[in-house]
Amino acid sequence: MLINKYDGVDLPKAACELLIIDGIPEPMDGVEQREAAALANSPTRRIREVQRIEQGMGRGVRDSDDHCAVLLVGSKLAMATRDPDWKKLFSPATRAQLDLSNQVAVQLKGQGLDAVRSALTACLDRDPNWVERSRRALAEIRYLDTGTIRTEAIAIRAAFDLASAGQYSAAADEIQRAINGIEDTLLRGLLREQKASYLHHVDPQLAQQQQGLAVQENGALLKPLVGVTTVRVQAVVAQAQAAAAFLTAEYGTDAAQLVLGINATLADIEWDEDRTPQAEAAWERLGSHLGFTSTRPEKLYGKGPDNLWALTGDRHAVIELKTGCTTDTIAKKDVDQLGGSVRWDQDNHPGVTSIPIMVHPSRIVNHQGTPVPGMRVITAAKLDELKAAVRSFAVALADGQGRWYDDQGVSVQLAQGRLTAGKFLDAFTEVNLVES
Repeated sequence: MLINKYDGVDLPKAACELLIIDGIPEPMDGVEQREAAALANSPTRRIREVQRIEQGMGRGVRDSDDHCAVLLVGSKLAMATRDPDWKKLFSPATRAQLDLSNQVAVQLKGQGLDAVRSALTACLDRDPNWVERSRRALAEIRYLDTGTIRTEAIAIRAAFDLASAGQYSAAADEIQRAINGIEDTLLRGLLREQKASYLHHVDPQLAQQQQGLAVQENGALLKPLVGVTTVRVQAVVAQAQAAAAFLTAEYGTDAAQLVLGINATLADIEWDEDRTPQAEAAWERLGSHLGFTSTRPEKLYGKGPDNLWALTGDRHAVIELKTGCTTDTIAKKDVDQLGGSVRWDQDNHPGVTSIPIMVHPSRIVNHQGTPVPGMRVITAAKLDELKAAVRSFAVALADGQGRWYDDQGVSVQLAQGRLTAGKFLDAFTEVNLVES
């Protein structure tokens, strides 16, 4: 078993004939994790994740004498192998193998695990029919005569070499040339931050200006000294209409992608202290799936709540996620943080009703803390109920009971799952208690 990293591992012939990849490997070191957070939902990160997937699949097949059956497990991997925007990033050979696998999957649909075992056995026992079909699928594959290296990768390396020689202005210019040709807004912001880091050596004031521009394009980056102007959050006019628009933009008309995408989002909201950034990002996306205006003020401005949902024009859900906590009670510092986030919301959105919500395994506040008035808690049990309701919402829309591109159909399913602004709090939160 290899956890998260399999670079350079060679498992030839019988050393690996059945390979299971469970989820997309996460970045491990601090620099990679920070970059991954900054490029969340970016096409650039998607390219890097596809490279990790293909690298993993290649552990069991390194030359023409090898054969290996590969099982890809988890909603994210399922999305990566189905979504056209993901699939086009795979190599031609991998795309051909995925297409062949999808053809087999269609034949096996509804037949259970025994049919899957039969398909795996055909591969592992080198069934002549399967070998011939597999070879035909790959026979017409053609690769480019030369490899390709991303423009920004070349620029980053050239800029580093210049900076290492003390030529900081030239390094900044090198990064700028790459920025000029990049359409990916999040990547462009990240490169501007690198440019600012070089400029800081020769012109700190200009560096701060560049950092301000970087944050405008990518709110996950370091904030300039002057801070970032807070943008008022406006609630959507109609929740169902906003949800339908978001789901259509994300998943088009592919019902399977809708279900897989929502499952992938929910999978990131888990009780794991090492994955709190992923949980916060997923919670923001969950709000958008449900039709709320959903933002991450703490990430954008360095203050405010982890998440803010504008439920209606005059009601905000101020949410602090403590998915990394394992304590039996809610600590005083966490309660105080929630209180500070409520005050931030009141200061920046005068007149709204701020509903303090904490995602925490316990609804009991430690005796040293003072609960925020009106505070509610999404406990582990309530989170499970919420996930189940959202999954049912997705399945119902995908099955045709209320198409996700139809406002009325989405409205019916939101109400059915108690996911509307008026029902959400009563259904999926609990009132907190104070420890005696």
